Amino acid sequence: MWKFIAVTIGVTAMFFIAGCTELERQGYSPIPQNSPGAWEMNPYY
Repeated sequence: MWKFIAVTIGVTAMFFIAGCTELERQGYSPIPQNSPGAWEMNPYY
């Protein structure tokens, strides 16, 4: 019985953690995909 409850809670948590936000469904990503890294802007510091 405890294993079933643990699995149910785990699956529910993964469902909410792995879900997409509304902006991601529209095609926007909060992660900058094509911005240059700091070392590209100033490679020698």
